[in-house]
Amino acid sequence: MTSRDHTAALDRDRHRRVKAGRSIGRPLSTAKDHECLRSGALHLSGRSGIMTGLLVALAVCSAPLAMARPTTPKPPTTIVKLQATGAVRMMPDLFESTLRSQHRAESAAGAQALVNSDIAAAIAMARDVKGVVVTTGTYNAWYLVRRGEGIWQAVQTIRLTGSNGPELMALIGKLQSADMVVSDMHWRLSRAQRKLAREQATVKALARLQAEALLVARTLHARFERFRKIELAMHPIPVPEATRLMAPTAENAESFVAPTSIAGVDTVSARVSADAVLAP
Repeated sequence: MTSRDHTAALDRDRHRRVKAGRSIGRPLSTAKDHECLRSGALHLSGRSGIMTGLLVALAVCSAPLAMARPTTPKPPTTIVKLQATGAVRMMPDLFESTLRSQHRAESAAGAQALVNSDIAAAIAMARDVKGVVVTTGTYNAWYLVRRGEGIWQAVQTIRLTGSNGPELMALIGKLQSADMVVSDMHWRLSRAQRKLAREQATVKALARLQAEALLVARTLHARFERFRKIELAMHPIPVPEATRLMAPTAENAESFVAPTSIAGVDTVSARVSADAVLAP
């Protein structure tokens, strides 16, 4: 190899090294280069996400173990069944009476005509008294046979209700003198008063029930926590016994005295029962 050939070979070798250096340092410019770079990034990202998920799962699973603490068992409770009653005494505010017209005659028409006349007159008299409510009741007619002889009998009732007792009793006296018979007569609580009395009785019963629970807890050296399964029961309101009076006869009709009815105090009761929960 001549000196010229040797110099040319060195120049070619130097040119290749310079070209290779430029190729390594140049920026990515082709679509293929960008695609390769993107694929590599996604691959790294996917692997990073998996690792992150594993770390989170390990942290969640280990959290209950770290938070677990030994617990003290809750002391047992005691259940005591209790019952209490509350009562309210209240004066009745309504007077009520039932009267009937009863007649006999040889014919059904005759007996019924007499009854119809009595009831019509009684309704007219009742409407003249302020505050009186009058309603008609049952109406019956039948053929009555006694000792081989028969006769027709007819009966109808009316009911008078009002808050003015003296006026009502005066009206009843007039109807009795007109040959009408009193079936019953009594004082009673109106619906509004009865509701009020029941509410007050229930409040008293509940207060007494709570007092009983506290007393039992204190006696047993326990602590009253709460009630459960509370049940309410209302006692029926006692109705005074009906006053029965005989109808006047023809001889004493003129001197007939109107009936007297004095209101008594009614007692309304409410009963409550419940399970009291006591803790040590």
